[in-house]
Amino acid sequence: MTRIKVCVLGTGRVAGHLCTALFRAGFSIIQVYGRNWSKARELAVSVQAQPIDNLENLHTDAHLYILALSDDAIYQVSESISVTNGLIVHTSGFRALTEIHSKHPRRGVFYPLQTFTSGRQLSFDHLPLFVEASQTDDLSMLSDIAVRLGCKPVYSTEDQRQTLHLAAVFVSNFSNALYGMAKKILEEKGLDFRYLHPLIIETARKAVVMDPVDGQTGPARRKDLGTIEKHMQLLASQKEAKAIYQLMTDIIIQQYHTLSDE
Repeated sequence: MTRIKVCVLGTGRVAGHLCTALFRAGFSIIQVYGRNWSKARELAVSVQAQPIDNLENLHTDAHLYILALSDDAIYQVSESISVTNGLIVHTSGFRALTEIHSKHPRRGVFYPLQTFTSGRQLSFDHLPLFVEASQTDDLSMLSDIAVRLGCKPVYSTEDQRQTLHLAAVFVSNFSNALYGMAKKILEEKGLDFRYLHPLIIETARKAVVMDPVDGQTGPARRKDLGTIEKHMQLLASQKEAKAIYQLMTDIIIQQYHTLSDE
């Protein structure tokens, strides 16, 4: 397994974390491709690979080609790759396996369900990694690679993966945007966002050990209309935050309080 030769196409956050994880697990990364030469070189040097910024220089004898690219670039880049016997996979949570050009008979998906941030170390241990492939043997290969990285491989259909990606946007992207709004609310009153750190951590812990429906708290859960009205007044100058507060409050009240409660 560690003798597998890998080419990574991309220099962004997913590419960087995957390169590091594969390299530490003993895989041989032979090339890193990027349109920006300096970024390709920086990432390649860190994993003892050759940097390239022209797909014409891509080796055609690698076992695995990982397209860690933006969703919109998958088809175009895969079309530009010379025909190879290697397995070509993309890391998108939402795009189909067929997004990889059909001239490549061996196609797959290698989607780690996690948020990736540049400069932040990340453990792949127990990380769910969703795999899909056009050939049975390749599915086994991707599963074995995931295990070698410490991940939990999960065979998934396109529909399942897209649904997971959608749910992930709610729990990660949207929640982080709300953290940013909360930080702004505090800063206007000279308060430190770090005061909320214990609450953020405990809320996340609850979400993984109990049903989120049972863990809901707050004024909307209690239908504390007086507090809700005062919150709305405090948000008078922040239209976006006020609109989101109203929407989420209405959703929670509707979920936990029926008409019979009136």
